[in-house]
Amino acid sequence: MCIRDSLHDEYGMSGTSIAGILGNWIQESGIDPIAVAGDWAYRSLENTKSSTDTNKDIGFAQWSFKRRQNLITFANQKYHGYWWEPNCQLEFMTQQDGSFVAILKNYALNDRGDIVQNAVNFNDDWEVSPDEKNKIGLTRGKNAQLVYQYMQKNNMTGLAAVSYTHLRAHETLRHV
Repeated sequence: MCIRDSLHDEYGMSGTSIAGILGNWIQESGIDPIAVAGDWAYRSLENTKSSTDTNKDIGFAQWSFKRRQNLITFANQKYHGYWWEPNCQLEFMTQQDGSFVAILKNYALNDRGDIVQNAVNFNDDWEVSPDEKNKIGLTRGKNAQLVYQYMQKNNMTGLAAVSYTHLRAHETLRHV
């Protein structure tokens, strides 16, 4: 399952939006769905499954606190408890992550094509990391640029699809 394909094809995100997200996730987890904070040296699915420390951040985004518990609850309901499955984390992110779903939609809809700024915006509004503000563009932004270069090289940069626009219109109509 490809993160890019899910976020672009299913949710209509542009390549530059996706690069901003992945630039953050490189910093958070190395874009590894089984990541458990502090377990970097001996990361394995077996260690992930046996990790019960509720103080450790988990997954692509290193979900923590209430968002961590909500991801686990969602995984228990729909994915047999397998929160480490990429599809589980992406579905949670795009549909079940409380008010962060709207933040993600706004992030995608307000993309102006600036990859570094996308990484900063995603960090500030969705990821909410404790990183120093003056370093976010230098680290997460640089990561996002590298991701986008890879995407360009592999013809994966696509423009935003209409699905997010349609989703936004559908939600507006649903509330009328």
